[in-house]
Amino acid sequence: MIQLYQTFNRLLILLPVILFCLSGCLSQHRALHSPIEYEFNITTPFKPECNIIIILDASASMGTFHNEELKIKIATSLLNKINSLFNVARIKIALSMITIGKTLWPLQTKTEIVIPLHEYNYSTFAKEIKRIKWTGGESPLADAITNVYDIASKTIEPLLLIIITDAEGLEKSPVFPTENLKMRFQNRLCIHTIQIGNYDVGTRMLKKISNISGCGLFQNSDSLKTNQQIREYVKQILLPIKNKQIPSIKQPIQKKTIKKPSVDVKSTSNDNLNQKRIVFPKKNDTWDEYRKR
Repeated sequence: MIQLYQTFNRLLILLPVILFCLSGCLSQHRALHSPIEYEFNITTPFKPECNIIIILDASASMGTFHNEELKIKIATSLLNKINSLFNVARIKIALSMITIGKTLWPLQTKTEIVIPLHEYNYSTFAKEIKRIKWTGGESPLADAITNVYDIASKTIEPLLLIIITDAEGLEKSPVFPTENLKMRFQNRLCIHTIQIGNYDVGTRMLKKISNISGCGLFQNSDSLKTNQQIREYVKQILLPIKNKQIPSIKQPIQKKTIKKPSVDVKSTSNDNLNQKRIVFPKKNDTWDEYRKR
């Protein structure tokens, strides 16, 4: 009984010493971190070298076959291989993905941001690719391109937009939204298009969209079958950013200079007055097949 009493007294003496040591260690740890860092476990903010936004068509036409394989299956298989290459690329990427198509409800348009713009993560991207399903309906590609504006408006890094579609069954022409997007982001934006299938009208439209950005690439899925072909493609779209050939800051919007109409002057023999004939310059033609419908 006496020994038990003595042990209890010793514990009472040692307990304050132990608590004092623990409080000192804890205070030292808190001093090394700001309150926000301590609460949310934040170290350094992520600063990407480029932002990649992927638009994947999952509309009705993507549920048809090309070369005896479902188009949506070709697209997701291609995305998985691109994901593997992004994972080993020595470049900091922020990634977002949008899927497009219509649900069974007639008034509900499916333009879903399945991955918000965030630091690229291989597992997250692979998980969302696995969840992609055919939705049906027409393809609201124009609306998806318009949504890119909101996603990328707060960024200052180079922006890569990758569109994967068969370019069939479009609700409306995506050319106007693409032109507006280019006017907003200027030289920061490159638009790359990948066509699933060989629809001729869609091929011309996708090539036109890539040309609008001035630095975009058009590819057909038939030319991206082997690992080497996909590796070269990813290298082509990422290498200019790695070499810093694309400006990483916002470019000032250049003021358009209005050209004065050309003037042809014809002198007459009857009097000394000059009669002026004005020839106006031709307007730029932005016509495409879908706008004609």
